[in-house]
Formats: sequence, structure tokens, C-alpha cells
Amino acid sequence: MAIDQIQTSISPTKRFETSVVAAIEAFPSARLLQLVNAGRADMRHYHAILSTLFHQTYSGPYTFARAAVNCDWRHELAKEYLLRHAEEERTHWRWVLDDLSKRRVTPVRICATSRLIILLKRSLGCSTTLRRNDPLLG
Repeated sequence: MAIDQIQTSISPTKRFETSVVAAIEAFPSARLLQLVNAGRADMRHYHAILSTLFHQTYSGPYTFARAAVNCDWRHELAKEYLLRHAEEERTHWRWVLDDLSKRRVTPVRICATSRLIILLKRSLGCSTTLRRNDPLLG
């Protein structure tokens, strides 16, 4: 039996679980982790992590909430988890910005280096105009 045939015979849930396990097993070989373990990571690497985390923490809760809204009623536990997780994560982007500001990296600079937030907002049908009081502008 070919790999394609085997993969299509596996349930979506099992494929998802397999993907998660594979990602966890691959984590120790991540380039950044190897740099940390070798004592070669520096502030540039930390800044890169925070810049990535900012976008994830800023947009993630809204993505979780949107996913919960789209969950079928039969998946009530998943829906509840996503809503709780969205609320829990809602302000974590502020921690990232605080740490970045301590390293003299401004929110505007972060936004200028990535279009991720704008792309996510557009994909969700949200406004992509940054208003004067938008937290991204400080």
C-alpha cells in the first residue's frame, strides 16, 4: 500500500495527533535551541523570538475565538477550550512589548518588519487601518 493510501485511510484526528507528536520530537533539533544549548544565542536571537511572539500573542486570541465561533455544536468541549484560551491569552502581547521596549525596540518598528497582523486582520475581515489609539502604535 502506498503512503498516500495509508495517509488517506487515517482519520483527520489521528493525522493531527501524529503531526503534533512529530513536531514535539523535532523540537530538540531546532536551530535556536541548538544555539542556546551551545551557548551561542545572543540578544539578536531573543529579539527575533519576541518579535515573532508579539504577532502570535497579539492575533492568536482572536483566531482562537473565531475558531470557537466556527466549531460545530457537537464539539462543545473544543469550543469552550478555545474561548477560555482566547481570554487567558488576550493580554500576553503586552508582556512581549514591555520586554521589547526594555531593549529599545519600538512597537512601530516591530509592525514595520512584518505584515502578519495586517494579513491576519484582512483574512478575518477586520479593518487594517491602525488608529491613533491602537496598542501597536504605543
